Amino acid sequence: MASKTMSTPEHAPLRDTPLRDDVTPVGDHDRKPKVQLCLEMREKEVPTKSKSKKRVEQTVLEVTVMWVKHIPQSLGRRPNPFVKLLLLPQDTIMTTELKLEKNDAQYIEIFNFPLKSQDLTGSVLEVKVCDNKATRNAKLFGSVSIPLENLKLGQPVISWYHLAASEIEKDKISSLPRTTKPKKKSIIPKKLKMTQDDEDEMKENANDTF
Repeated sequence: MASKTMSTPEHAPLRDTPLRDDVTPVGDHDRKPKVQLCLEMREKEVPTKSKSKKRVEQTVLEVTVMWVKHIPQSLGRRPNPFVKLLLLPQDTIMTTELKLEKNDAQYIEIFNFPLKSQDLTGSVLEVKVCDNKATRNAKLFGSVSIPLENLKLGQPVISWYHLAASEIEKDKISSLPRTTKPKKKSIIPKKLKMTQDDEDEMKENANDTF
């Protein structure tokens, strides 16, 4: 499903958010990979399927993908990130445009998921930041799962979400040289070779006991 890309956000909370290329907004200055989203439950007019062309009010989860920040390099090159949204348990997937060679990228793309307010409990938005949309198996830079049960109708929430460990970081760890454990020395003593004198002494001791 295509997203709606806008040069400026359509509601006030987004317009009030500072968007700069050089400084992470809202005072979050750490260098961890992250994504900025605006989540809001809204009532929206949608056309009906009937021929009457009537429009009805429908509750939707509106997700605005705003920024990704500090996305690591991939195989020695700058990443080509895009954001994948998966609403569970509906299993509805939507994706942003691809940004070429960007460690920090601004999107401002809006997605609408039909969702009833009573279904918020148990619903989760899974967000993945991936590389190279054109490839069949896009690399995963990181992901985050966001429970939706605390969202309120008409109250947008803008926040940064840190991305969990990425495949690239796992690849770095797995590529480290493995250390081999030293072989344990055997603590079992070698069998001592008995001399002829020792055998004679044992026989004498045995005769003395009788």
